[in-house]
Order: sequence, then structure tokens, then C-alpha cells
Amino acid sequence: MTAKPLSILFCLFCTLALEAAVYPVGDINGDQKVDFFDLRILSADWLNETCEEPGCRADVDEAGRVNLIDFAWLAANWRADLTGPVINEFLASNASAAPLAAGELLDSDGESSDWIELYNPTQKVFDLGGWYLTDDANDLTRWQFPTGTKIAANGYLIVFASGKDRTVGQLHTNFRLSTDGGYLALVMSDGQTVAHDYSPSYPAQLTDVSYGLARHEARFVSPQSTVSYHVPTEADAGLDWTALDFDDENWPTAQASLGLSQPLELAGRDIGNPSLAGGYAPQFTNGYMVFANGADIGGTSDSFYFVYTPFKGDGELTAKVFGMFDTDPMAKAGVMIRESLATGSRYAMEAVTPGSGILFQRRTAANGASTATSGNAWTVPYWVRIARHGNQFTGYLSADGVTWAQQSTATIAMAQNAYMGLCVASRVPGAMCAAVFQEVSFGSQASGRLTDEMLGRNASLWTRVEFEAEETDFFDSMALQMRYEDGFVAWLNGVEVARDNVIGAPRWDSTAAGDRADASMSQTVVFDLSSRMSLLREGRNVLAIQALNDDPGDETLFVSPELAASGQAIVRQYFSPPTPGKANTSNAVEVVAGPRFSHERGFYTASFALALSCETSDAVIRYTTDGSAPTETSGQIYTGPISISQTMCVRAGAFKIGCLTSKIATHTYIMIGQVPDQPAQPAGFPTLWSGVQADYEMDPDVTKNATYKGRMKDALLSLPTMSIVTARDDLFGTKGIYSNASPSNDGVAWERGTSVEWINTDGTTGFQVDAGLRIYGNAFRGFNLTRKKSFRLLFKRQYGPTKLNFRLFEEPDAATSFDTLVLRGGANDGWNDWGRGSTQYIIDEFMRRTQLAMGQVSARGTFVHLYLNGLYWGLYNVVERPTETFCASYFGGDGEDWEVNNSGEGNPPIWNTMLNQSRAGLADMASYQKIQGNNPDGTPNPAYTDLLDVDNYIDYMFSNFWGGTGDWPGHNFYAACCRAPNSTGFKFFNWDAEGAIVIWSSLNADVTSVSDGAAIPYAALRQNPEFCLRFADRVQKHMFNVGPATAGPSYARYKKLADEVELAIIAESARWGDQSSSTPYTLKDWANTRDYILNTYMPQRPAIVLGQLKNAGLYPTTTAPVFQVNGAAQQGGVVSSNSLLTMTGSGVCYTTDGSDPRLPAAGSADNKMKTLLPENASKRVLVPSVANGGNLLGNLWYKKSFDDSSWRLGTGGVGYDTETTYTPYFKIDVREEMYNTNGSCYIRIPFTVSETGFSAMMLKVRYDDGFIAYLNGTEVARRNFTGTPAWNSIASAGNSDSVAVNQTTINISDYVGLLTTGTNLLAVQALNNSTGSSDLLFSIELVAGETSQGTISPTAQVYMGPITLTETTHVKARAFSGEWSALSEAVFAVGPVAESLRVSEIMYHPPETGDPADPNTEYIELTNVGSQAINLNLVRFTQGIDFTFPSVSLPAGGYCLLVKDVAAFAARYGFDLPVVGRYAGSLSNRGEQIEFCDAMGTVIQSFEYSDDWFDLTDGRGFSLTVRNPQTADSGSLSSKIAWRPSACAGGSPGSDDGGLVVEPGSVVINELLANSEGSGPDWIELHNTTGANIDLGGWYLSDDNDDLMKYCIAEGTVIPAGGYLVFYESLHFENEDDPGCRTPFGLSKDGETVYLHSGSEGILTGYSEQQEFGASEPGVSLGRWERSDGSWVFVVLAEPTPGAVNAEPADPTDQ
Repeated sequence: MTAKPLSILFCLFCTLALEAAVYPVGDINGDQKVDFFDLRILSADWLNETCEEPGCRADVDEAGRVNLIDFAWLAANWRADLTGPVINEFLASNASAAPLAAGELLDSDGESSDWIELYNPTQKVFDLGGWYLTDDANDLTRWQFPTGTKIAANGYLIVFASGKDRTVGQLHTNFRLSTDGGYLALVMSDGQTVAHDYSPSYPAQLTDVSYGLARHEARFVSPQSTVSYHVPTEADAGLDWTALDFDDENWPTAQASLGLSQPLELAGRDIGNPSLAGGYAPQFTNGYMVFANGADIGGTSDSFYFVYTPFKGDGELTAKVFGMFDTDPMAKAGVMIRESLATGSRYAMEAVTPGSGILFQRRTAANGASTATSGNAWTVPYWVRIARHGNQFTGYLSADGVTWAQQSTATIAMAQNAYMGLCVASRVPGAMCAAVFQEVSFGSQASGRLTDEMLGRNASLWTRVEFEAEETDFFDSMALQMRYEDGFVAWLNGVEVARDNVIGAPRWDSTAAGDRADASMSQTVVFDLSSRMSLLREGRNVLAIQALNDDPGDETLFVSPELAASGQAIVRQYFSPPTPGKANTSNAVEVVAGPRFSHERGFYTASFALALSCETSDAVIRYTTDGSAPTETSGQIYTGPISISQTMCVRAGAFKIGCLTSKIATHTYIMIGQVPDQPAQPAGFPTLWSGVQADYEMDPDVTKNATYKGRMKDALLSLPTMSIVTARDDLFGTKGIYSNASPSNDGVAWERGTSVEWINTDGTTGFQVDAGLRIYGNAFRGFNLTRKKSFRLLFKRQYGPTKLNFRLFEEPDAATSFDTLVLRGGANDGWNDWGRGSTQYIIDEFMRRTQLAMGQVSARGTFVHLYLNGLYWGLYNVVERPTETFCASYFGGDGEDWEVNNSGEGNPPIWNTMLNQSRAGLADMASYQKIQGNNPDGTPNPAYTDLLDVDNYIDYMFSNFWGGTGDWPGHNFYAACCRAPNSTGFKFFNWDAEGAIVIWSSLNADVTSVSDGAAIPYAALRQNPEFCLRFADRVQKHMFNVGPATAGPSYARYKKLADEVELAIIAESARWGDQSSSTPYTLKDWANTRDYILNTYMPQRPAIVLGQLKNAGLYPTTTAPVFQVNGAAQQGGVVSSNSLLTMTGSGVCYTTDGSDPRLPAAGSADNKMKTLLPENASKRVLVPSVANGGNLLGNLWYKKSFDDSSWRLGTGGVGYDTETTYTPYFKIDVREEMYNTNGSCYIRIPFTVSETGFSAMMLKVRYDDGFIAYLNGTEVARRNFTGTPAWNSIASAGNSDSVAVNQTTINISDYVGLLTTGTNLLAVQALNNSTGSSDLLFSIELVAGETSQGTISPTAQVYMGPITLTETTHVKARAFSGEWSALSEAVFAVGPVAESLRVSEIMYHPPETGDPADPNTEYIELTNVGSQAINLNLVRFTQGIDFTFPSVSLPAGGYCLLVKDVAAFAARYGFDLPVVGRYAGSLSNRGEQIEFCDAMGTVIQSFEYSDDWFDLTDGRGFSLTVRNPQTADSGSLSSKIAWRPSACAGGSPGSDDGGLVVEPGSVVINELLANSEGSGPDWIELHNTTGANIDLGGWYLSDDNDDLMKYCIAEGTVIPAGGYLVFYESLHFENEDDPGCRTPFGLSKDGETVYLHSGSEGILTGYSEQQEFGASEPGVSLGRWERSDGSWVFVVLAEPTPGAVNAEPADPTDQ
């Protein structure tokens, strides 16, 4: 065996995170260089007895020892340097905000985007142009650096991972980083070579904590480390106190920075200019009362009172802030270290505030801004501490003065001479604040104790610091940094390693050799201990230091050690704060592992003991059960198992001083049997919510009811469960979001952090994340409407991941990533004062699913049971919110590309533009097309913005007409538009539609006359005949032929929802059924309404709506054609060849090419209309009353013969207005007669017609609020009124002023026959919506003439009789009888296309595609596996590529081809192959989803191929070929087993190459020996799995994917049926004397991949087999083993069996 020298190094650096980089032979320390550092490691291991076994770092050739051969390898590559750019640091959870603190970074848009930092470690400028960054190991070319991107020598480059995809100016990738961990790589310009990566995945990331590369470093001892100390006495003489195993348990402890305390000289003064003078007075022992005014401590200058003492160097001040009096919420009292007494001095402070908790505040530059770290709610009494060690300032806090937690730390370049003291500021001008400080200690308590024990008694102090060391082999150097006064001696594990200013062997009472200047103790002296590295042990170590004063009476003693080690090896590390654009410094931090729970969250029926654990040594676990998140100083310290005997929410975190806290984990344990007994007053919860009686109880009238009691558990388990857990006060406290729910308490100020858990019905976990929580809604926030509130979850960086990645919804095309979710509690559709007995809880969801059923995008939802802090809260509808990211998910683009508005709030600019165009009128074709971004003829106009998606809008309006939605459209809707230049028009989404069907609606509800809010465009579009006919076309699609709005599908859709929640309604009724009724509503009430909806509403509503649409002019009276096949009605579908298609209806025209048989009016004859009655026509007006007899006129007044001579005469419009909006539109003012008197006004307008015979007639009306119009005594139109009018009727709805002033065009062509030559009469009853309305308007114009409804399209045919269907046909037809009908449309599929058409071959990665300039010979081959010819007309690819088949016949067994480039394909394969056409798009080289459908949209095949199935098909010229198209279905095609490489390079387009090579799996790599040390050569065993002999002559073996032909098997080599064949390293694949050995190779004991390929005449053919294997021990073979479940594994075997059946696995678990 010949070893592979770098395998050990590769293994090592996989561990050290540089696994994808390239390392020169001899690079021992993994820095990609061969240099002195490597030589030093080799010299240390030279001839070392411990290196007799493999595994020594310097054993370059892996021969098992370090000797001259290893030195030769190193010498041969001396000065080799393969370094290049690396991903040095990245931040995946950036919460930066202005003003920026240290480590914070915003992009040029001012947004806190994720970022990636690249570092160039070389001494030359590096060109990154053409390189790539990726977050997907399967897509290495995800984002490319633009040409000219350079990174300076030893320089840094920041790339924002924002998803914005920018390559000009500031660089932004097209992907974002995942906070949950993921892949990240820098890839060379070839798109294949990974220069550096984080694989297989970087770990979970924390907010504002970066991750990246650092030298392998460890700081074992710091000034903050815990030290055991002792002042020795004569009795201690001779103790071996420096030894590792010495027992110092009884020594006191302190921080490692120790010294004698100095005499205290206190002074007090005002800093700045407080309006009132402050002062202080001693209180008891070590206590002070401080009186202060002062505006504040903070900003750029301070105003406060300071009680201080001067000091020099390091120092510490501790105090208990016992109380604060007469305070502002932001008054401050605390401890401070300050550079000077100037107002803008540098400082660091730990202070208590009454209203904002305890904060660590600092100013790092003179007269600069102050920054603070807060985030807690603690207040007096509390202990605080400020400490200085060098330029590091740290704030601590403690609840008891014993257990301390570090709050924060800062680096401040402060002079050695400074001040420390007590600081107080009142924050209120002219008012004083008093603060009481107790247990004040200037200097540590240990310093005081040392002063008492040492001064005048002993000059020596013994200290011991224990520490743990790991991976000590990676350290190259070690250093001890000392600050001291006057001398010291240091021992590591009992061996002296350093000393200064000490002579001779130290005794218990030794003194320093001399007095060292006091100023020297602030200076750090470094002692290099690299030569003593061997003393450092894995595990426990002790640094012992004897500090010495020059005299026992000297009052100055100080010792502060730091011990650290480092190595050239690179490790991955967290950094806090981040260092973008700078070197990664020693602020690397350890993250404490998260706590582990012995029991998973879920449902339980019996009590149990919950155990918590943590992998991080010395970590403290704290937990809570009240919903609050534990912190370093709050929550119970875990000491043993927790008894869970009732529903409990356990939140736990792990903490360790100096480390980043673990993520807080939350587990909810629900005792399902106890939920029905939920009490009215749970312990710890308030009795009132904002003065309203709190409601927690599960009503015993339901839970104890015999009908429901036995079903309660099933009800609670019928749906998934969501558990929200947060601090109880955040919900119900004085500032709680639930107890203060009101419309005004909205936004981020009323958002609280929470845990959210999803528990499946079987008790398993779906997810647990932390998020923001708000109350959701508007009016229903108030307790006057409901006590059950809706919620909104917001996934933000400050809480956890920015996205929830989870499959909430069952539909395959539904989003799986969410940045917000709404938890709807029912609102109008709930058991409150609105829903009452009509409540269903599912109506809003039904309306959204109706929109989905119509083929439109809508917010999806599902149902859950919700628990709040362990209390059952009821049935909730979890819904995605139609936000910007929602639109990006479903329509494409980025979130910032979309303008989204909720009910038009906020005056969004694109929305306002669309409304303005609508209000300007859309009746003519030019304006109708312009709002869609088109020219008048319907062709796109790039200068116009597409402002309205008309089909989406029609379906949206229709769905609400169908549901009779109340409390709409003035609000309760969402609309979104993609911004230019990719605008696609506003799309509307059903939202808050629970007012449909029964709550705000009824069976006969008619809302077709709406005109405000979301209906403003509709009010204008109704005047356009093209829109009205398009509306009719959509109605025809939805309301006929089993469309989604017909009775059957509507019933099924509603019933599915009802069935989903039915059981859950039992639990909901127990929780909230009594909210508005003393007798709770129950499942019975719910079922009664459900049954009414299913059995009455659903069957009857469609016909009612269709009638309303006809009356509104939205559906014509001409009946649409009905299709029949062979005499039976059939609306599309599969038909046999030569079937006869007939169409019923008069004047039917049809097309078979997919076009409309009608040419729109804009493309046909011009309209010729004339005005018969102008708006200013003379008219008679009467406001009927009892006094004038109008109340008795009945229906006489609108007859032509009625005498109106006594009525008021005038011209122009009729109306009144208490303001001036309508003044320009009327001349006849009826305010005096109508205002507060009557809502009706009669108007009679005579006019003369000289000719009749018109084909069209229109009313053009301005009205507020409704009217009924009669022509010559016959009603011809009405708006906003139902039923029979009376003399004092009022309108049923309002018409907004903005709509009323514009003319509404109403088509009354059906009544054109009422016109007579001579005098005619138009009579109108104008209606106000109340007698007290402030205004009325009615003005009317009548026009008639010849208006084209469009003509027959040139591509259409007039239906003359049955049509023979010989191929799949797409038929569109209309009837014409005075007006056009709605469009009937159907696809008739001829022949078994879906049953017979199959993909048979894919050339997805031809070899030429490595160069963009090369021709592309991609292709897809399809075959007919059926027994008869099929016509492929209208078959289309919907994923992967874009292509729709023309009419082409494919014979049984035949092939056809779709190609990327026709010319390139012909040049490669010739012109005689069955190429059908060229597809758009490209086949992905990485693999992707392929889907194609028949003409009706039925999916024929849908599968995903992968580029890692076969090496031959991924760019080596072989195609991916289906093994058996006859039996392959969509499911099997997504698996490698269904495919094989083509027999030869180039594939076999248009033919079958089966049988040319053996079938996949026929010959396998069955067993191998890769670590044969001491047992002979390595070997590879092949096995023939078939029953026939197989000739392997010309086949190849290799261990290199880039060279698959290293060893060629000799011609005539046959492996017998079921037999074995062994190839040995010494005889075959590394034997240069073997003719087949082209490139010798050996197997790596560290694992690699072995390849077997067929070949012929020196070229590869299509059999491909490969086997990856891992590291192995000497003499141990690895091989195939079939498990009991039928799967195969490649594992360590019990013994080698070359040439025979494999032995069993060595590990029984592998069997």
C-alpha cells in the first residue's frame, strides 16, 4: 500500500472548517502554506515515541512515525502558498439600527441586511470577478461577482446577503442567510471549485453575533476568572500549594485581579449645571444618602450629582441601591467610573432606574454620544457593580449581592488616573431625587479582606486559578500577561514558568526584591511560555501565583494575570460584537448549549418528572413556569427533576459567565384530561382586564353536559395545537397587550416577545420559535365587542428567526415560509354580540377558499386550538397575511417590489393613481385598456403602468357578490400591485369577509350596487360594455358546468371546512359559548346554522346571484352555447376520436385555436350614439308628501298620461347639499322639501324622438344615493333599492360623493323597443339613504344609436352543424341574439394522451455548456407507450421548460423531440430526427422539477431529476435515460432507480439504446480494503448480481471523478453469474507494469469514492457505479449489506471476504 500524504490533514481540517480549501503537501498546521510553523510542529514530533502509531500531525506520509521522509515532503514544498480569499465572517441576524454601535452595519438603503465578509490573506490584490457566492451546495453559481470586483491585499470586502441581487455599487446577493444554520461557500469562476465553504452547515446564528474564522485560541485565565487566595502563615511553610492536586477548597475566592484597598477620600459635587444643588450624607456603615437634581446622565454631556474618589489603574465599586424617592421613571442612581469631572467626560456606569430597569451605560469618546444596554425590568433594591480592568469596563448586577451576572462590557480608552463613585440624576428640572446606597465597597470585598490580613503582617499572597483546556495539540504558543506590583512567581501545574522581581526560592513570607514604581502596575508584561507548552494538559489545569510586596507595611499590592494559548490552525467561532471590515479579534465567544428536556412537549395523561440537562460544562440552567423567559438572574436554578402534574409551560435557558447565553427553550405540557376543568380564576392571573371581568373558565354547563362531556378530549385533539407562552404581565399586566387591547394600542409599542409552539394532533412537535406577539384587528380589540382577541405573530430577528419555515397548509403550491401570521378568533363570526346563534367560525376562511377555487391567489388558512400560558383559549384560524412578502412568494419578485395596502390605508401612491384613473372614468375603450397598461387595441404600452388585473378583480368582486358580503367594500380588503417596470396590476384578496352568507348577509342579499372602497374601480368599469362582457365570461366559468360557484362545489367546499372544525366547536363552546348568552351556545346551535347553509343557502344562492348579475348588467340575457358530444351534454373532457360535437344556441360562432370568436368593439365598427335627452333637459319635480297629495299617487305619477302641470318646473340636475360638493351638478334645489322630511323625489322628463329603430340605448346617471327609472311607464333601471317603492322610500345603500359626481353608464338596450316616434317620458324616483342625509343628487342623460358589441373574429366560424373531433381541440363559442352571450369554453381531449405519453430521455447537461458561447444541444425525448397513435395538440410543459405542442400525431412506440436550439441540435445529430419544436427556457444542470399536462390541465408526469445521480450525465455528454418508460410513473421518476445513463455519449435521441450496456446494478462495488497495513495490499471486489456472465473487458476503475479511466480492466475479463472478481492494488490499479494501469492509484484509509464504468475501444460507455466509503481501521474491510427493510448500506464488516459472500456487519445495528 502507498499512503496518500494529505489524508490525515484533510480529515483534520474538515474538523477545523477549511475542508473545501486546497492544502499543499507539508502544510501541517492547515494555513495553506508550508513554512516555519510547520517545521516547528515537525521538530516537536521528531522521533517522538508517541508518533509510532498513525495519527501524529507531523506524520506527513502517514507511515506511522515522524522521520526524514516527512521532512523530505516538507522540504520539497517549502514556501508553497495556496492561500486565497476566504469567507472570514458573516452575520445572519442583523438587528443594527441608527445610531450605530460597535459592530453594527446598515446597507446603503438604511436596512439591517445580513452580510458576508471576505478576507484576502495574501500580499497582492485579488480579482474576484466571475467568482460566486452561494447558500446552496447543489447550486454553486447562485450569485456571481461582477467583473472588476477586487479585494485589496490583506483587505476585506463586505457583500450584503439581502436578497436584493445588486452588482452595481454596493454588492448584494440574491439570497439571504438562514439563522437556523445552512451552507455558505465562495466558489471559483469555473463554477465548480469551492475555494472556501462552511459545510455541511454552519450552526444556528444569534442576533447581532457574527460567525467566522479565528486562530485557534483560548484564554484560560483572565482578570475576571475566579481565583482561590490565601495569605500564608508560618503554619503553611512547606505546603506544596502549587501542585495540581492541592486542596484549596477552604480558601476564599474572588476575581483574579487582586490588590490591597486604598484609604478612602470621598468628595461630592454637581457635574454640569443642575438647577438645584445636590449633596450627600453617610448612612450607617458603608452607606450614603445622595440628593440630586440634574437633567440626565447621557447624550453628549451630563448633569448629575457625583460622590467620588480618585483612583489609578484598575478599580471596582459595588453598592446596593436600596431605594429611590421622588423619582421620574428614568431617574438614575448607580455606580460610575469617570475619566474627569467635565460634563462630556468618558465614563462607564451601572445604574438603576425606577421605570426602565437596570442599565449599563457608557460614553467611549469625550463629548461623544452615550449608549446603553438594558432590556430588563429590575429596580430597587438591587446590587450594582462597575469594574475596570485595563481599558475594559464591565457592569454587573445582582439580586442578592452574592450571585452576580455580567450585564455588558465596553472598551474605553480612558486615562489611568480617573474617578469612581456614586451617581444620581433626578431627570426633572427643579426637583430633587434621593437615593439610598448601602454596602458600598470602593474596591472589591476581597481587597478589603486582604488589607486586613496582609498589611503589616505578610508581604506574600498565594493564589490558584483552575481552568479547563481542550485540543491542546493545536496550540503553538502560550503567553502569560501580568500586571503586578511589586513581584510574582508563577507555576503551571506545579512547575515554575515565570517570575519577576523575586530572588531565590520563594517562601511563605518572601518579599519582592525591590519596590516597583506604582505606575508600572498598569502596564502589561508578557512572558512567553511557548517552550512550556508540554505542561498544558487536556482537562483540568492550575495556574498558581505568589504575589509579593517589597515590604509587609507597603499599602500597594496588585496582581492581575492573563493566560492564553493560540495556534496557527483556523477554527470557526462566534464573535460579539461583530467586526465587519476588520480583523476578527479575540472577542470570540462561546455559546452555551441549549438545555435538553427529558420529555417532549405535547399531551399527557399522567404526571411525570421532567429532567433538564446541558452539554456545556459548568453551565447553570434556570427555568420558569410562569411564562417569563429565564435570565442569568431570574428564574429558578435547576437542581433536580421538575414534577409535572398539571398543564405547565416550562421555559429554560443555560448560562455561563463569560459566554453567550443559550437560546431559551420552551416546552408546553398539556394535561389533556384537566383542560375541561379550567377554572374561572387560575392562580396568578388577574380578575379584571381593563376593568372588564376576566374570562378564563371552561363552562361546566358544556363540559359537564352529558352530550359533550365524553367527547371533550376528542374535541381538544381534533386539530393541531398552538401554544403561546410569554410573560404573564406582557399579556395581562398594567401594560399588557391583552388587558389593554383597544384600536389605539397598536404597533410595535404594543408588541411583546413570545414563544410559539405547534403540537400535532398525535402530540409530536411541529415547531417551536420565538416571535413578536400583537393583538390583531380594529373594532374587535375593544372588550365591548368580544373578550376573545385575535393575535398576530411577527417573526423578527430580535426574537428568533426572521421566517417561520413550516408547511402549515396542505396544498402543494402553498407557501412554506412566513414572516407574519394572523390568528383569527372569529370577530363577527364568533359567539359574541355579533355572531350569536349564526356563528360558524369558518365563513372568512370559506370566502378565501372560494377565491382560491376560482384560480386566484388568496391567503390560506387552517385551524388550531390555542393555549395562552397553558390556558385553553379556543378555536383559532391561522392565516397568512397578504403582505409584501406574501406577494413575492406567490407572484415573484422581492417584497420591496410590491405595494400592498389594507383597505386603502396610508394613501399609497400606486393605489391612489389607480383610483384617480378610475374616478376619471373607464367607460371608453382607451381608458379601460390604459388602466391595464395597454393601448386602446389591447397591445401593451410600456409607457403605461398596469394598474389593474381585471380578471383577478372580477373574480374578487364576484366572490363577494356571491357571498353577499356585508361590512364591505369600504374596508375589509387587501390589494397589492407590483411596482413598475414589472407591474401586473392590482390584485385583490378576500379578507375579514366573515360578514358574508349569514352574519351581515342573507340568502337574498344583493351587493352588486356597491361603489366605495374596493368597489371604486368597479363603479367606473360597469359603464364599459367590454368589462361587463368580460365579467359575464368569468361568471360563465364559475357558475356553470360544475364551476366553483355552482351549488355542488360550494356545498362540498363548505362542508369540508365544517367537518374540519365540527368536533373542535365543542371545546370552543365551553370556552366562549357563554360570552353573550347566559345559556352557552353549543355545537347544536352551530350545527343548525351549518345545516341551513348547506341545505338551503348553497342550493339556492347561485340562481339568486345570477339573477342579480343580470339585473346589474353583468350577465347578458342571451344564453351561452351548450356543448354536446354524441348527443349528450359534455363540457370538455376526454372523448373518443371522431366524436361529434354540437352546440345549442342561436347565432353561435366558435373558434378552435384558443381565441375569442368575437372581435371587441374597439377592433370593429365605430359607435354611433346620439343624445335623446340631455342632462339640462326641462323637467317637472315633486317631493311627495301628505300635504301635496303625493302620498296618494301610487304608480300613476310615472305614466305617460299623468298631468304634472302643478309640479315644479326647472332644468338641469335635481338635488341639495349642506356643503358645496354637488352644487355644480344641480339647478333644481329640493333641500327645503326633502331635508329631514322625505327620502324620495319624483322627476318627470318629457323628450321627443323623431326616429326609432336604434339597436342600443344607455342611461348616463349621476346619483346619490339610489333611483328607479321608468321609460314610458315601464321600469328600465334601478340602483340601491329592492322591493316595491313607496312615496317615502329611501335607498338601501349609499353612493359615495366621489362616485356620485361621475356619470354611471347603464345599458338598457333591452328596452329600446319602448321608444316611440314623437313624445316620450322618462320618469325617475330619486332616493336618499335617509331623510336626514346632508345631500342628494340626481342628474340623467339618455343616449341611443348604433353601438357595436363587436363582430365575428376573422378566425371564428359560424356554427352550421356537428363538428367531428379528430384531435384534441380547444373550443370557444358565443351566441348572438341582439347581444353577445358569455363565453363557453372547453377542451376536448381526443385519445389516451395522458395514459400513453411519457418522457423517455433528457439531455440536461451536454458537454458544450461549459462555455456560454458554445452551442446548446439540450433535448427532451418523449415516447408513446400506448397501443394507438395519439395527437399531442395542446399538451404543454408547465415546469422546467415552456412549450405547448401543436397538432402532431405520435404513433404507438414512436418518439418525438423538443430541443433547446434547433440549429445546434441539427449540427450535432442531423436533420432526420423527429424534432417537434424549440422550447423556451433551459434544463437545469443541477436538476429540477419537470411537469407536463394534457390539454385539460391534467398532469401527465411530474418529477424531479438530480445531477448527482450519475457522474456521466452531468456534463460528460451522456443523457439521462428512463429504464422502462412503459412502467415509469411520476413517483418513480423522482428516484435514481428509474433512470440510467445513455449507452453512449451523446444519448440516443429519437431511438432506444436499451440493451447496449448492462442494466444498472448488474455489477456492484461489493467490498474493499482501504487500510491494509500489515495485512497485504488494498483491494476492490466487484460482484455480478445477475444470472448471466458479464464481460468486463475495457471497463474502468478509478478513485477520481475528474479521471474516471485510471485503470482499464483487461479484455476478456469475465465475471461469472452471481460471482465475484477482486482487483488488488499491488497487482492491478497501482501496478505500473499492468498495461491497464493508466494512472496508478491507491485507496485512502480516510475514505473516498471508488468509481466503476463500462467502456469500449478506449472510451466510456453508459454503465456507471460508484461507492463512497469512510475511514477504516487497519485490516478492516467495508462492504455492502442488505438490511431487513430491503435497503443497502456500505459498512464495516466483521471480517474481510475477498472473492466470496460478504460477512455480516461488525456493528449489529447496521443489520
